[in-house]
Amino acid sequence: MQIKLPPIWAVLALANVHAAESDPRFPRPDQVDKPANIPYIIPDPATLPGIVVDNTQAVLVGQWKHSVHTPPFVGVSYIHDMKEEKGGKSATFTPDLPHAGRYEVRMSHNSNIRRANAVPVTIRHAGGQATLTVDEGQHAPIGKLFRPLGTFQFEKGRKGSVTIGTAGTEGKYVIVDSVQFIPVEDRVATSAPTQLKTKLPDPVTSFGACRVGDHLYVYGGHKGQAHVYSAASHSKVFARLSLSQPDTWETLPFNQPVQGFGMAAWDGKIYLSGGSRATNRPSDKSNLTSMAEASLYDPEQERWTPLPPLPEPRSSHEMVAHDGHLYIIGGWHMENGAGHKWHRHGLVADLSQKPLRWKKLPETPWTVRANAAAIAGNHLHVIGGLGPKGLTNAVRKLNLDTLQWSNGPD
Repeated sequence: MQIKLPPIWAVLALANVHAAESDPRFPRPDQVDKPANIPYIIPDPATLPGIVVDNTQAVLVGQWKHSVHTPPFVGVSYIHDMKEEKGGKSATFTPDLPHAGRYEVRMSHNSNIRRANAVPVTIRHAGGQATLTVDEGQHAPIGKLFRPLGTFQFEKGRKGSVTIGTAGTEGKYVIVDSVQFIPVEDRVATSAPTQLKTKLPDPVTSFGACRVGDHLYVYGGHKGQAHVYSAASHSKVFARLSLSQPDTWETLPFNQPVQGFGMAAWDGKIYLSGGSRATNRPSDKSNLTSMAEASLYDPEQERWTPLPPLPEPRSSHEMVAHDGHLYIIGGWHMENGAGHKWHRHGLVADLSQKPLRWKKLPETPWTVRANAAAIAGNHLHVIGGLGPKGLTNAVRKLNLDTLQWSNGPD
């Protein structure tokens, strides 16, 4: 039997239920549109982890209006742009970071159908700047309040910032509340010994994993003997583990069996691309074949949505999310258990485009699969893997500004 423990946000909200009745920092029920969300208000930003910069500390350009009408929010209120002077208003949040390092950046906002669905956000960090858009009409995935924007390297002090703008949001309200900076190294170092005590739901390989907010998500993979594939050897598990209370895996709605696929998270949502699947019986010859399918999982809605497929079937590749884009690199096309074609083009998709469109990256003079990939600064790094002649320790990198490939150190 699985015991599902409540996340820390639910515990805080429960504690706030009684406090809200007498604490003057909380609005009265007759002041808000949804009184049930009052307990999710965080009246004191100092109770949150990391460094929190409230809207009262932000540098504002243009006229903004304070409000408590739509909870939750951080502090005494949130502000909105009144749907006026679009493109001429902004709010810049500058933290005073105690040390250099990697920080997860989150912004808080409430949501409803009157909120803008493409709010421009610019994050200035040690490696440059990242620009993305946030759909404030969608519920924030963390405590009904915070939305992760990504993890970035920052220098010590007040050298980094987050700016929320209003351009391109005509007819909708832009909400500005607070921005949170959580030191990643501190969180990992504090919780690592506890995390190691929790095993995966299945012994598995060729699976996908990513982090969204305070949860680690794992999906699918191969749970049979090495290089022995059948419909029965696919793991049919989709689960998540709370990193603040890593006691039990929570089972989530499963989509389709797959292994050797790409999995990445952005803006609170999880993306899957390609992979391979076998449909044969264990006693029959493997027909493991690459797929072109792509899909999205929304943890807030607990729902899968199909996305436009990849241009060609692809498996044994890597996918990373960065600056509002998905990047796919490496992989091959298998048919009936054998490699059919090695891919020489990576793919990129702009997540702000509806419908999603996959575009080719520049051709590479090399091919690889079972590789790793990561983005640092303005370069997409492709690390190691298997080539047509065997294992490789090569590091290649793509400049995301010039779209030129070059070699890194081996």
